[in-house]
Amino acid sequence: MLDSDSHFHAQVGIFKMEPLSTDDSMELFCNRVFGSNPQFCEQLKKYSEEIIRKCSGLPLATIIIASVFAGQTDNSELWHHIKEYLSSRNNLSSEDLLREIIVLSYYSLSQHLKTCLLYFSLYPEGYTFLKSDLVKQWTAEGFIQKDKSANEIAECYFDELVSRGLVQTNHINLADEVMFYTVHSTVFEVIRRKSVEENFTTVIDYSETIPKLSAKVRRLSLSFSNAKYATKPEGFTPLPVRSLTFYGLVECLPSIMEFKLLRILILEFWGDREVFDLSGINILLQLRYIKITTDSVIKLPVKMQGLTYLETLEIFAGVLTVPSDIVLLPKLLHLHLQGDIKLPDYVGQMRSLRALQSFDLSSNSEDNVQSLGEMTNLHDLHISCSTAVPDRLERNFIALASSIGKLDNLKSLTLAPDVSCRSIIYTDCSSIVSAPPISLEKLELLPPICIFSRLPQWIGLLQKLCILKIVVRELNMDDVNRISGLQELTLLQLYVRQPTAQSIVFNSASFPTLKYLKFSCGVLRLAFQAGAIPNLRRLKLEFNAHSGEQYSDMISGIEHLLNLQEIAVRIGSAPGAEDSDRTAVESVFRNTISKHSRHLSISIRRADSVDEVIPQFSDPATSSSRLDDLLPKPSTVADVTSQSNEIELAEVEIVSVHVTTSDPNIQTDQPIATSTFPRQTPPEASESVAHNLLVVAGKSPTRKPSKSCGQIASSIKRETACCFMFGKKAKQAVERDDDVHSVKVFSYSELRKATQDFSGANKIGEGGFGSVFRGVLKDGTVVAVKVLSATSRQGVREFLTELTAISDIKHKNLVTPVGCCAEGSHRILVYKYLENNSLAQTLLGRRYSNIRFNWCARVNISVGVARGLAFLHEEIRPPIIHRDIKASNILLDKDLTPKISDFGLAKLLPPNATYVSIQVAGTLGYLAPEYAIRGQVTKKSDIYSYGVLLLEIVSGRHNTNTRLPSEDRFLLERTWGLYEEGRLEEIIDTNMGDDVDVEEACRFLKIGLLCTQEAMARRPNMTNVVQMLTGEKRIPVDKIFRPAMITDFVDLKVSSSSTTTKSSFTTTEPFSSGTPTRSSSV
Repeated sequence: MLDSDSHFHAQVGIFKMEPLSTDDSMELFCNRVFGSNPQFCEQLKKYSEEIIRKCSGLPLATIIIASVFAGQTDNSELWHHIKEYLSSRNNLSSEDLLREIIVLSYYSLSQHLKTCLLYFSLYPEGYTFLKSDLVKQWTAEGFIQKDKSANEIAECYFDELVSRGLVQTNHINLADEVMFYTVHSTVFEVIRRKSVEENFTTVIDYSETIPKLSAKVRRLSLSFSNAKYATKPEGFTPLPVRSLTFYGLVECLPSIMEFKLLRILILEFWGDREVFDLSGINILLQLRYIKITTDSVIKLPVKMQGLTYLETLEIFAGVLTVPSDIVLLPKLLHLHLQGDIKLPDYVGQMRSLRALQSFDLSSNSEDNVQSLGEMTNLHDLHISCSTAVPDRLERNFIALASSIGKLDNLKSLTLAPDVSCRSIIYTDCSSIVSAPPISLEKLELLPPICIFSRLPQWIGLLQKLCILKIVVRELNMDDVNRISGLQELTLLQLYVRQPTAQSIVFNSASFPTLKYLKFSCGVLRLAFQAGAIPNLRRLKLEFNAHSGEQYSDMISGIEHLLNLQEIAVRIGSAPGAEDSDRTAVESVFRNTISKHSRHLSISIRRADSVDEVIPQFSDPATSSSRLDDLLPKPSTVADVTSQSNEIELAEVEIVSVHVTTSDPNIQTDQPIATSTFPRQTPPEASESVAHNLLVVAGKSPTRKPSKSCGQIASSIKRETACCFMFGKKAKQAVERDDDVHSVKVFSYSELRKATQDFSGANKIGEGGFGSVFRGVLKDGTVVAVKVLSATSRQGVREFLTELTAISDIKHKNLVTPVGCCAEGSHRILVYKYLENNSLAQTLLGRRYSNIRFNWCARVNISVGVARGLAFLHEEIRPPIIHRDIKASNILLDKDLTPKISDFGLAKLLPPNATYVSIQVAGTLGYLAPEYAIRGQVTKKSDIYSYGVLLLEIVSGRHNTNTRLPSEDRFLLERTWGLYEEGRLEEIIDTNMGDDVDVEEACRFLKIGLLCTQEAMARRPNMTNVVQMLTGEKRIPVDKIFRPAMITDFVDLKVSSSSTTTKSSFTTTEPFSSGTPTRSSSV
């Protein structure tokens, strides 16, 4: 099975595979039965040939039937019986034959393996799962006798099912380790039927007619195949149910508290509940296993000490509070919680715990961190950091280092930032972290929690280490040699902040087992000697192009990496470097790779930059608690995503916040606080600023200590925006304080002159807010002037929203605000003018544009828009929901760099809120179902809109075109139909001709379908979207179901017209007139 992350250039589609030849079938069969050197008698050879002939060249059938004979080579009676049985099955289709062989395999299993195999029937068809999850569930069910080796026995059972072909690998990670598994559809069909026959499981599709259930239901699985017809299951008595799995809409979930004998609870649901109440779960005293995945926030009981049998508690969602007595659960082995979670005191009492994820270093007390050392059974520890409080973080870090040294059984240690952590806390851990346990197999130490000045010497002592990810300030040959002899190391990621003065040489016989190497450094100087890294298969390099550099010593000896299969390269741009420099380095790199004897899979992409600035580490013993003392100069911020641990560093502006006040004790020419991120002002500084800005606005300051930094910053912006509205004095105050938002205040007369009295000839766009004009300022700067319509009922509010949203945000894929005007009744926004208008008027309205979009340009636009949205959703606090992502709101500069525009509909998502219910306003065809129907707007609403936009970019056509035949009218519906038929490539824009990577284009289309799933929980976040677009993350194709169609919306609106809430939709459907498309009301 090919990994979807791989860069193989093959035509995409569904192909009919030719059956295996007789010789290939025989080789596969004999290797499975007899090993690599088969020796068998003439009788067995004859049996083998007949059995292979009946398998008809089907690989899965051959593997499964061969596994039945493995270890039974002397059992001639078994061989004869199966040969006769298959011979009697004449005139069967290949699928029916495969079913018969699966049944034979099932009956050949031991009772333990039969039980474990039937358990897969609880999952929906096509579901992918982790081995560790099944092991924990089997143990909790009691399939495995409870002792110290229970996990090992369960893993052996799982591996046996894989080796027999009954369970298949689904995704292999970069170190060639299997991450996910699945069950073949025919195998699933057989075990689902067997589980019903034996009353092992009861499976209900609650979008269909629900049958009357037996009173003997023990394991119940609830799911749906069509959300439109889903109903809440009724008419059964839940008392005897011991295992419940649920996949679907929260509205259809039965009352959990009625299942009094429940032992296993697996919930994966989504819906419009902000908080899901499980506070009564403490009465289910038999519970052993709880796993919950949802986009809601979970409310747990205040106390749960009564759950004395509970072994696993994994919640992949936000949690309001953690029960105070969770530390007293005697049998708890696995605890997984997300986000900014403060665990109760005395966490060290959980001595039975084997896995803890994630422990927030910034939220927990120093005593709690210290007590981690008492968890002597801990195997897996994941440490996160959600906020940056330097003094506490440093103290906790020292306590953590002390605790880790006591965990002799620890196998996996990860220190990584939480997704909400955006502050810069560079801690030089060289003098803090001592040698961790030598039992360690996985070590991930990433910023901003952990960064080393040099590679620690003790890493070379970790002889069992398999995975190492680490960030260092500088690297030399001694450091590399120190770890080159690690015999178990298969994955290595090195992030080097200081460019190396000399080449890093990988010597002969170094890193004997390494399969994946990632090396990130501003300047690339690598050399591989003959015999170096003999098993390396994947190589990823990140570096910058520099102005005028020759790159003669960039990389050498790559031809010595004899087993190399894939190379992925990301080339950034150092200050002063131009496109010609990047082109030059690409050429040199391709010439270097051409020396390799194998045909390599090569991916070369351009990135913004790889950081080369060296942070100035503070002395841990004397570091200041002030944030500005910890900031490197010039400022850089490490952006570490929660999914991939990829590190992006980007320059950010240090904003000085000044205030204007009549108080003589306050110096208005001095900064009150400095921050590299405007929405992450230190609490004490931001409250001071809020106090003084409220004075400017004529309000009495009221301090509320419970207010978060994001809320304070938001209130600052709201009050400052109010200053713009109160005449000349407010305008002057803002002008004196224009560093606060870096936005210039224009007079109405200035903008009137710039646009030639808002001449129709300069009009370049129009929307619900009013009109946009091209203008030229006095200094010659060309700008876009957005004039709010005087008749707009929501104009002022939208104006304030947009000004607040964009005034302090800078990103290469967002529009750049130049200024504003709030004079009298006029509400005007001024932006940098973008030469190539919008995607709607160029790519989708190409008859009015001479721009030709090749595939490379479309990739850059798709990724750029995704990065901009990821920034709005994930990298600022509070996050911003755009609400109107569409082609006409994606503007293009002279280089076709995309810029997300029109924040007039943007909503600031309040901290700790999952969604905001508002009046629907957006563009039909881009609207997510939960937004269009219920007015519920979330980040996932933007993601849906982006998915539609992505389909438009790849196909080159509007999402809706009523001039086309009915089957082609709606782009999303047409794309899904072609996807189901295996003809996805047919939707790709033919105007690109041969200048398109068909495989990559189809990958983008699949991402678009994934983003438009009806269930919000199935839509990826924008960080994951970016990673999938760039090939850094696999696409979970098993999660792609029928998306929410525009026709579903229309049908629903028609059927419920009498109760429809106030909603306004616009469409960008192409018209037949000779003018470019503009928005209009539906």
